[in-house]
Amino acid sequence: MDRVLHIVSSWGTGGVERYIYNYSKYLNKYSFDVLTLRESSNKSIFASDKIRVYHLLEAKGNYLKRINMRKKLLIDFLKKNKYNIVHFDATTADAFILAKAIKKNFSCKIVMHCHATSIEPPNIFLKTILHKFSKIFYSKYADYYIGLSEDTIRWMFPQKSKIDKTVLNCGVEIEKFKFNEDIRNQIRKKLNITNKYVVGTVGRFSKQKNPFFMLDIIEECIKMEENFTFLWIGDGEYFNKIREIAKNRKIDKHIYFLGVCENIEEYYSVLDLFILPSLYEGNPIACLEAQTNGLKCIISDEITKTANITGSVRFLGIENPKEWATEIMKLKNDCNHVSYLEKISARGYSVKDNTEKLEKIYDRLEN
Repeated sequence: MDRVLHIVSSWGTGGVERYIYNYSKYLNKYSFDVLTLRESSNKSIFASDKIRVYHLLEAKGNYLKRINMRKKLLIDFLKKNKYNIVHFDATTADAFILAKAIKKNFSCKIVMHCHATSIEPPNIFLKTILHKFSKIFYSKYADYYIGLSEDTIRWMFPQKSKIDKTVLNCGVEIEKFKFNEDIRNQIRKKLNITNKYVVGTVGRFSKQKNPFFMLDIIEECIKMEENFTFLWIGDGEYFNKIREIAKNRKIDKHIYFLGVCENIEEYYSVLDLFILPSLYEGNPIACLEAQTNGLKCIISDEITKTANITGSVRFLGIENPKEWATEIMKLKNDCNHVSYLEKISARGYSVKDNTEKLEKIYDRLEN
């Protein structure tokens, strides 16, 4: 079985990790090695016999020092570990700088896979300049382009490039995420939320996911509905800070901070509604999973409209938490889980189908 190297920023519990893990289970000809660009302190739940994870040493200093150190460390790693295909999972075009270093030293093929549509703070201005510069002058140092959506492809790759490109969805294990009423009742009883209106989200406690705005939404919802309960699944840098603020505002008794859940698919069945007020996303896998479960969703209008696969997604601006709370309450009595399995499969969001597409891309690059 040939090994493909995935290069990622870190390896923890996010959407990129989940997609790599899901794809690894259905690959026939390939298995994955993962190389993180910095040491990861998070323990990942995505462990598999088909995935080996390596970490580069932390690069320090200004941007030029960090990128030069990463190039050196990456080249040293690839001298010791041979691959025919290197697959970048990136959010900005400066990843092409590392791709160029690989191309100058090795004969492997490079896949550049974009997972975002905007710059993450801080230093947005400088990062934007670097992104645009790299997109113009370094994007030729790849053999295939992949995006989570048409929006990510436009964001990452020159439109006039002759390099082949395709949209490849993260995909979901459809049967695994379908609604289960028995599980719903069991967990609700365990958490003592049987008669509550339960809204929730899944994602890292990071700036991207807009957790402080999420708290504002929750606070407004509690003012409107005393039986309101929020399930918050995930961890990250702001986890403890958010819990502290919730306690200070005296709204923590309405929130279950569940951390990282290995049985995440079960908790979608517990919810009545899913929300995601992110500052930016590519095509969020959590929203796909929620729709697969049959949930209605309210998400940020900064997220690509292609996230609305089933017609059950509403988009709102991220300026007014009271507006979100009002919309959440409007849906209180319209929260039946609808089966969207056939629609999601027909739209090409099965992880099995997308794994087959990825294998064909790898086969083409190797031949």
